[in-house]
Amino acid sequence: MAQQILRNSSVCSLVRPNSRALVSVAPAATVQQNRPLKEMPGPTNKLGQLWWGFKNRSRMHEAQLEQERKYGRMWQSSFGFNPNVNVAHVALAEQLMRQEGKYPKRIEVNFMQQYRDLRGYSYGLLNHNGPEWRHLRTAVSKRIMRPKEVPRYGDSMNEVVTDMIDRFKDLRDTTGGGKTVPDLTNELYKWAMESIATVLFDTRLGCLEREMPEKTQQFIDSIATMFKTAFLVSALKPWMLTYLGLGVWKRHVEAWDVIFSVAHENIDRKVLDIDARLSRGEDLDGSFLTYMLTGTDVTKKDLYATVTELLLAGVDTTSNTMVWTLYELARHPELQERLHQEVTSVVSPGQIPTVDDVKNMALLKNVIKEILRVYPVLPANGRVLDKDIVLDGYNIPKGTQFAILHYNMTRDPEVFEEPDRFNPDRWTRMGTEKVNTFSSVPFGFGPRQCAGRRLAEMEMYLVLARLVQTFEVRQLTPGEVVRPVTRALLVPGDPVHLEFIDRP
Repeated sequence: MAQQILRNSSVCSLVRPNSRALVSVAPAATVQQNRPLKEMPGPTNKLGQLWWGFKNRSRMHEAQLEQERKYGRMWQSSFGFNPNVNVAHVALAEQLMRQEGKYPKRIEVNFMQQYRDLRGYSYGLLNHNGPEWRHLRTAVSKRIMRPKEVPRYGDSMNEVVTDMIDRFKDLRDTTGGGKTVPDLTNELYKWAMESIATVLFDTRLGCLEREMPEKTQQFIDSIATMFKTAFLVSALKPWMLTYLGLGVWKRHVEAWDVIFSVAHENIDRKVLDIDARLSRGEDLDGSFLTYMLTGTDVTKKDLYATVTELLLAGVDTTSNTMVWTLYELARHPELQERLHQEVTSVVSPGQIPTVDDVKNMALLKNVIKEILRVYPVLPANGRVLDKDIVLDGYNIPKGTQFAILHYNMTRDPEVFEEPDRFNPDRWTRMGTEKVNTFSSVPFGFGPRQCAGRRLAEMEMYLVLARLVQTFEVRQLTPGEVVRPVTRALLVPGDPVHLEFIDRP
């Protein structure tokens, strides 16, 4: 049966260099217990590790596979002044994440905290820990994390998709030679920005207009600058960033100033709108911001930071996932045709797929799930446990930083048959592979998983359904291969050139 599925045209080969060999794992009964952390394998020269990290910064996902081949399924390392225990095996990751307490703690992002201390901002949902984090998380989850709440944003998301498709057609016919959408990655970034803004701010930023507003362009440019400078500043102690007067830190701060200003302006505008509505005796709308400002006790200070984080988390993640999705569908026309047939079997010609419609599109959901396995947005994620634990025979003290290597785990041949093969059918309920839930957790796990997960999934389902319904997507250069690179997130290393052919 497995061989039949592998021969099926929907099973797509994804040849990738540096594919990892099967890592032998000692049976649990033979693992030596109660070893001190200092005995854990891993590189010991801190200066050498700093150079290694800098040298491999754009291919960190592949470099971590090489480290696993060298040191095994768990090893210790450091980057600058930040020591880590790296976990590359699904069983260990599951054991680790299931031991999180009431207040799961992320690895501290020192440069983000340093900026907020400098400007007097709240740490927000991402950087808060303990009861403060729980309070914010509970408030936010009631509006955007519960499945029954997500459909309220479907119409506004679809409006943005309609504008995006119109823009695609215009760009294709005016500047793309009637075939391509120039700078596809950037255009999908604009779609994602506009889409999440309609949810968070209940307003449009103008990302999809023919001439983008100057403030919106500055905002997008500042996000790019922030991510570019983040790698360097993350390797230093917070006091070094200001004491040494580094230019990179100055650029980083200026970028954050612009980013935060967008949240400030839109939240303050919403406050004025609410006051005006109340003074006129009008009912308040059910938007996210209205709810946060009137239905919770979250302070504006916390809201500025939390909304900024949600906005950032909801742009690069969904836009890059959609670039990879279109790239893979163009490389595998048989799969694309199956997906088109599924969409058209659920919705009539000219009908816009709704949130309820995509519930009946199993292949569409599996395509997104497989893309997130092959191209996990975050190649690694961090945790800090609040208690001593024993993991794989090592005594690991409270406060140790863990790096959970998602990219490594999704390439594990013990878990995924032919892990480098793009195969959405592996996720079907009647599939031949029994997959551990923790083997692919692109949105994280437990209370600390991505707060915008439900929104991001719905955005991607709706836009993919419309794109497949509207266009046949082809590679401009058949057989062209685009490799991923690590730029904080896993992104295409080269431009993705695709043709968008109108469907009859």
